[in-house]
Amino acid sequence: MSRSERPNARPLFWLGYFMVSALVIAGLGQLLSRGIITGPWLVGIAVLVAAGGVLLAQFVVLPRLTRKPSPYPRITSTETWESSLTPDEALERIRETLTHPGTELSSDGSTLNARIGSDLTFRRRGTASDEGWRALPLAATFQAEAHTGGSRIRGEVRDDFGWDFGPPQQFIEDEVRTRGTALLRRARSATS
Repeated sequence: MSRSERPNARPLFWLGYFMVSALVIAGLGQLLSRGIITGPWLVGIAVLVAAGGVLLAQFVVLPRLTRKPSPYPRITSTETWESSLTPDEALERIRETLTHPGTELSSDGSTLNARIGSDLTFRRRGTASDEGWRALPLAATFQAEAHTGGSRIRGEVRDDFGWDFGPPQQFIEDEVRTRGTALLRRARSATS
């Protein structure tokens, strides 16, 4: 099923949320009207439930969702180029380019993998803050193989979003593509 055909689960979530809220409000209204609980108790319960919901969402639900794979197609940028460097030298130059705080690097021979940013921080801080934008989660893979006179390098940069109710909004897609292209350009210039 293509991205445009896949149904968005957000409306179903909010429908369920409002239905449960209406039932809770009706039940509490009955308890209040029968004198079983008083107004101050009702306010106290509401505050505790709201605070508990926020804490549960921030420290239990959100971290679990960010670890689940996204059901939507990844936003990717790919490029292949040739370099006069050997495959090991080329991957080492790319590694040096990617080395900065918040980047996890791993390699296995002819492949270099990088994870940049944090989906959890991106979701908590949002796109309205600089910290949120800095945490935009990206994953990059660079493969180098021997080629006449040097190496052929294939780079792919993609989003590293976890599970969500719907696909990323267009402005986030655009930013992932922009950063992916810039990262590929940096890697290419480091190996030329």
